Amino acid sequence: MVMVDANNDVQKKSKRGLRMPYELLCVSAIGSSHVGAGTVKEDFGAVYDGGFYQIFAVADGHGDSNCPRSFLGSEFACKFAISELSSFAEILHETKQWETKLLDEMQQDKVLRQLISSIFGNWSDAVLTDFENRPLSVNERAGCRKYIDWYDKGEMLQHIYGTTLIAGLVTDSYLLLLQQGDGRCDVFSYDGDVVQPIPWDDRCFANVCTSLCDDDAVERCRYYVEDIRTRPISAVLAASDGIEDSFFSMDQVHTYFREQLIFSAENSVFQLQECLKDSLSELSARGSSDDVTICGFIDIDRICKLVSRFQKDNYQCEMYEKVAQIDERLKSIQGKYEYDLSRYEAAQDEYRKAKDTFDTLDKSYHEEGFLAASAALCEGKQRESRSFLPQLIRVLPNEAVDALLADLESMLSNMQARIATAQKDLTDAENKLKLSEREYRRTNRRKEDYLSTKQEYLEKIAAYKLGKADASLDEADDERVSVYAVDTVDTEVTIDVGEKTTDYASGVNGDPIPTVLP
Repeated sequence: MVMVDANNDVQKKSKRGLRMPYELLCVSAIGSSHVGAGTVKEDFGAVYDGGFYQIFAVADGHGDSNCPRSFLGSEFACKFAISELSSFAEILHETKQWETKLLDEMQQDKVLRQLISSIFGNWSDAVLTDFENRPLSVNERAGCRKYIDWYDKGEMLQHIYGTTLIAGLVTDSYLLLLQQGDGRCDVFSYDGDVVQPIPWDDRCFANVCTSLCDDDAVERCRYYVEDIRTRPISAVLAASDGIEDSFFSMDQVHTYFREQLIFSAENSVFQLQECLKDSLSELSARGSSDDVTICGFIDIDRICKLVSRFQKDNYQCEMYEKVAQIDERLKSIQGKYEYDLSRYEAAQDEYRKAKDTFDTLDKSYHEEGFLAASAALCEGKQRESRSFLPQLIRVLPNEAVDALLADLESMLSNMQARIATAQKDLTDAENKLKLSEREYRRTNRRKEDYLSTKQEYLEKIAAYKLGKADASLDEADDERVSVYAVDTVDTEVTIDVGEKTTDYASGVNGDPIPTVLP
């Protein structure tokens, strides 16, 4: 048996007379973080064409310094997965009753646990043999601080080689998928629908995942079996978690895989293989920075008939993704919107209060004789110009008149000081109102623009579902979501002003006082 790994070109190993309808894909690239750190690629991928059956395997060695040989663990996992699945396929081909058991939900678990046990058992024997032949080096030991005491006692040695595994076997009768740990496997139906049928392990979250080195790995390994004679498939694509972690959502992962299938239909699987050798490194650099590996089966003849379906599905997914992105930004801006609104409302209240205080004093100044008193005071201070004073006051001694004028001056000074303070408070309130209104209006515009854009996308989706829209996106669609709302230019807020008012210190016309906003 010849296993073809992701470091070599995929070769046809099938007997032409028994050729399966699927072409094999297997590509792997080192993660940008590994390149930067000068560490090895921990992913491994491999495929095998057995004539009447085909196999792929994807393994992701743990990026943990306590697992210094995980890159070997992933290679061993793929090797034994392909070896055991190949033997399994041969046995089931020769003994049809075993194939019947595999497709029987009541019996398949017993059959598959034996298979899984063989794969994991051989893997465990291989890594222990490797460790026996090559004890940990000084450099390897340096990174194993968490488990080195166990390793020195001969315990948990498989952890040194810890890895995940996704493997697939397809014949003309059935599809079998196995998985331990994270990563994703997309299965495309004959009609182009996509599902991830392998049950997910809830223990895989964040940076934690299950492994071949777990004590309960055989029992916890998940599987999926499908009779493809009744439910045929068009493609199966499995990937390490470096692919999933490079995207915003699982729908984006599906979209990415559909894009690769479209490319293969328009070019060839071989050209897709060559293209991915370069693009996967770029994907890692702008996404997860982790190793990335893709393996699978592609029925190119069927995929060619599904290109239009995939394009439409991708269009709809992109539109929903844009709606989801807008919803996220609406959530983030809502807090600022509420804060700016409360500041604006508080500034309005403060302005109204300052305006009421000012207007009251202004009215008193004009209606209660203060303006006339100010003029009288100016003239009264000149002894030769006291003819305007009432007769009763003019007969008083100059000292008494001076005292009365001093009282008048004090009263006017107090009133003018109060008005000056009120005028300053009004000016401060006006400035605060302008600033708060500008911030509120800016945030509100952004919120309204998001809502408007979201509605446009929803209308496009509705039109698409009714067959009234082409599956294409304008360049503006990408820009409208990439910027922070439909960008608006900040403008100065204009506040209406009233009539010229009196300069209360001099009795002449001064600056206009703004009126409160409606």
